[in-house]
Amino acid sequence: MDEAAKRFARRVLMLHVILLFVVVGVALLGGQELFLHARAQALHQEQEREKLVAAQTASGIESYYTSILSNLELDKRVAGDPLMPRGRSPLDTDLRSRLTSRLLWHQLEDRAIGLFSVDVHTMNVQRPPEEPLSAAEQALLDGAKDWLAALPGPALSEPRPYPKGAVVLLANPLAPMGRTLVALVPLRDLDRRFFTAPDRFPGLELGLLDAQGRTIVASDNSFVGLAAPPTGSTLRKFLEAHLGRRAGTELITTTVPGFPPSILSIQPLNLPGVHWSVVVRSSTADIDDLVNRLFGRLITWGLFLVAAVVAILVSTAILLIRGRVRMERLEHDLLTRELAKARTIQLDWLPDPAHIPAWLAVAAVNQPAQHISGDFYNWFDLPDGRHAIVIGDVTGHGMSAAFLMSTTQMLVRAALTRVGDPGHALEVINRELCLQPFRGQFVTLQLLVVDPRKRTVDLATAGHPAPLIGIDGSFKSLHLEPQLLLGVEPHVSYHTECLSLAPGAVLLLYTDGVTEAEGAGGRQFGIAGLCAALQGCAAAPQTVVDRVIGAVRDYSSGGELVDDLTLVAVAVAEIKRSPNA
Repeated sequence: MDEAAKRFARRVLMLHVILLFVVVGVALLGGQELFLHARAQALHQEQEREKLVAAQTASGIESYYTSILSNLELDKRVAGDPLMPRGRSPLDTDLRSRLTSRLLWHQLEDRAIGLFSVDVHTMNVQRPPEEPLSAAEQALLDGAKDWLAALPGPALSEPRPYPKGAVVLLANPLAPMGRTLVALVPLRDLDRRFFTAPDRFPGLELGLLDAQGRTIVASDNSFVGLAAPPTGSTLRKFLEAHLGRRAGTELITTTVPGFPPSILSIQPLNLPGVHWSVVVRSSTADIDDLVNRLFGRLITWGLFLVAAVVAILVSTAILLIRGRVRMERLEHDLLTRELAKARTIQLDWLPDPAHIPAWLAVAAVNQPAQHISGDFYNWFDLPDGRHAIVIGDVTGHGMSAAFLMSTTQMLVRAALTRVGDPGHALEVINRELCLQPFRGQFVTLQLLVVDPRKRTVDLATAGHPAPLIGIDGSFKSLHLEPQLLLGVEPHVSYHTECLSLAPGAVLLLYTDGVTEAEGAGGRQFGIAGLCAALQGCAAAPQTVVDRVIGAVRDYSSGGELVDDLTLVAVAVAEIKRSPNA
């Protein structure tokens, strides 16, 4: 089957398939909207559940520690009771304090592992029952001396290491007695009561964070001691906005190591001396799995329906294709002959390599992306003995680009022969092109005029890539100010730049079909690839052109060109001064 017939078949099938997919797409979008709404409702319910759990857990922890502080406050009230007679003896006061401390210890035995009465100035420590301090207890109290001395009132400390596990110090200064009551409360009881109770909150992970975001207690012990996530992450921003400040809930979609997309709720604790927060987390994986399964079923049935209808369409299209195969073949043959003629005419527009001065070496190539190229090049002598070299690129491909190319070719020769200056010639050509009916098509153009007496090149460009210059096998792009391409605005000024050619230098002019050649993954060849391909290349223009063509072919793995490709390499083989120079 000819390509034209195949295109017809594809168009017929594509039209019906598009209509089918429109219907299926509407159904899928409606289903997706329903599922997204259901997912949103499920997420909202999970957020409300988390907020309730976080609030309940925070309230329980607050009550747990507040009750201990309330017990410590009992001793303070007894020791500083203003109703006691002012003339009581120190023995009575000490006896009453000892009795109160024993009573307090009995109240705290199931929650604290130690109770101490500390003189923060002398670090004299008493404890009920009267037993000597262990080395660990002494070290713990010594390390907390500064904290104890600065306490304005009842407060909790941050967790501190202890041989039996991390502990929290609950302290209550007894101003009338000049001492401070300190209770050692282990974190393991907090963990057992509120975080790791079996099946306490199915599907939820709970944690207690300090003001810096470090995990103090967690239902998953592997998280204990972990610091806050990296700065800048969504999770870190959420924690910074809420830790110790206000309650909140958020869906965290970005992932950090060990923290998949989740719903996160936070509830600050109202405890003196610390800024802790309860955090509750649940993974969105279960909800997403449900949505994905439902979508998978819907897509499966949709594909089955599409396949059935496509099979019907294919059988119908075959009948239409058979009736058009012969006509398509005839049209294709006719078009091929016409394109071949057009390409022959276009090639005739290109300059004759024999018409090159002896002092100038030029090599060029023009490869169309389609049958007809929108790129062009030319060279010709000027009346004053200089030689002009032209390269251009018309937007688009095919016949319309070829017509604009031929028009530009005539304008270039006429204008440059008449005015001589490349920049001035571009202004003349631009004004003429703006008057032509080439709607939506424009031209990039580069004009070079080589002067054999001054050994210079006058150069002007209109939106065309800057040429490469190669000296001793090293190529780099010339720095040219980009200017507006032709056919856009009639009143544009183009300036000419002058370049001196060093002995053995090579100029390479090219169109964007070279740098935009695509390799694996759609990555373009680029100017860097072009310069790299020419490194160490000999100064002969034909060698330069062959090297570039081979490099582009290798880079694109022999694939089709995405744009017309044109190269012109110029080298001054021998510049001889005239006798009068």
